[in-house]
Amino acid sequence: RKGKGAIGRCWETNQPQLADLEDLAALAPDERSFYALPPDQRYHFRWEEFRATEHYKAIAVWPLHDRKKAWRVIGCLSVDVQAAGAAEELDRVRTVHRADLSAHLDLCEAVLSRG
Repeated sequence: RKGKGAIGRCWETNQPQLADLEDLAALAPDERSFYALPPDQRYHFRWEEFRATEHYKAIAVWPLHDRKKAWRVIGCLSVDVQAAGAAEELDRVRTVHRADLSAHLDLCEAVLSRG
């Protein structure tokens, strides 16, 4: 759903996203503290949804565009990591190594734009 989770936020904002879910888990170890956070900080998840995805520690997401139709978002490419302590490295890939990632994003966009 648009706006929900890292992928939904990427789709809604048309901007790359990084979700440090370890940080969120530390801030909200129980349902009460989870709902005390603003919805945006908890990615608009319900407690049950967050618990169902607790095996993910960090997620990086990039929007994929249909170049034929004014660059509208037609999908997202995500890297979901289950290893602890990965958010910093994912952020480095997302920001510092963006040029290296461009070819992969271009390929995904080309495939999706064919339809």
